[in-house]
Amino acid sequence: MAAASAGDLIADLRSNRRFHLGLLALVGHSRLVDTVADVRKRSRPYGFSKLAEAGALVASVQEHTALLDLMLSGDAAAGGLPP
Repeated sequence: MAAASAGDLIADLRSNRRFHLGLLALVGHSRLVDTVADVRKRSRPYGFSKLAEAGALVASVQEHTALLDLMLSGDAAAGGLPP
């Protein structure tokens, strides 16, 4: 959250990457993680610039926190996901 609040695009991008790839790694499919990491490396900086310009980095981190809380609580239905 600190990187997003400070507008540190590079640090927030790294944190976002760790979050998403870490979730994917839980599946245990390393080739999928590598593929997604490569796609994100090529495409994500462009979308992040737009988020930063719109002042939406903090909101993005808050969404990640809410999703993580739902996953940890086991309440998929609250997040609109099938049980």
